[in-house]
Amino acid sequence: MLSVLKFETVARVIATISVVICAAFLLTGLATGPLALLMSGGLISFVVMVLFLPLYNKSWFHKLYGFFRGPTLIYPVLDGQWRGEIESNWSIVKKMLAVSRGEESGPFDPLTQDLDRLKWDPPIPITANILSGFLDFKINVVVDGTTRQSETLSVRLDRTETGIPRLRYIFRQFDESLNLLPSDQETHLGAAELTLSSDGKTLKGRYWTDRVGNKGLNTAGRIVLRRVTKPHSPAST
Repeated sequence: MLSVLKFETVARVIATISVVICAAFLLTGLATGPLALLMSGGLISFVVMVLFLPLYNKSWFHKLYGFFRGPTLIYPVLDGQWRGEIESNWSIVKKMLAVSRGEESGPFDPLTQDLDRLKWDPPIPITANILSGFLDFKINVVVDGTTRQSETLSVRLDRTETGIPRLRYIFRQFDESLNLLPSDQETHLGAAELTLSSDGKTLKGRYWTDRVGNKGLNTAGRIVLRRVTKPHSPAST
C-alpha cells in the first residue's frame, strides 16, 4: 500500500522518468533508433530501478519527501505514536440485549427514547502507532489494558472537498484472550474514516465493525487520536 503517494501518481512519475531516460539514450547516441532503444530496455529498466532504490529506505524517502514539500503539497507525515479513545454504540446494543433477555425492564426503543438518560460506557483508551514508507502505510492500534489490537489491510490517503487531510482504512482486529465473551470473537473486520486537525495533532472521525454482525451485535462509534510523538524523523530510522 502506497504511503502518501497515490498509485496513479507513482505510475505517472515512473512513466515520465522512463520517457526522459529513453530520450537521453537517443540524444546521446547510446541508442541509434527505436530498435536499438528496444534492445536497451534492460539497461533502461536498471537505471529506473537505481533511481527509485533510495525511496525504499524509509529514512531517505522521508528526507526526499520533506525536501520536495510533500507534507504540505501532497499529504502530511503521520508517523509516530498516537493516543486517544473510542466511544461506541455498544451501550445501546447492550441495553437492547438486556431488555430482550428480561434482565432489564422495557420497552427500550432507541429511535424514540431519550438516549441522554442511558448509562453510557466510559470511552475506551487506545494507542496507535503509524509507520509509513514509499510502498507501505501501517497503523497498529492496541486497546489499552487488553489483548485486543488491530492491523491495517488497506489505506487511502486523500483530502476532503475543502482540502482537509483525510485517512480512510480497513482493519482487522484480533483478540488472543482465552476467555472471550459471547458478544466478542477472535477476529473481525472494520473500517474508519479520520480527518486531521489544522495543527496536525489530532485525528478524529468514525469507525464501523462487523464484530458478531450475524447476530446484530456489530458496533460503530467515534475515534479520537492525539499525537504523542513527533512526526517520523529520518535520523531516527
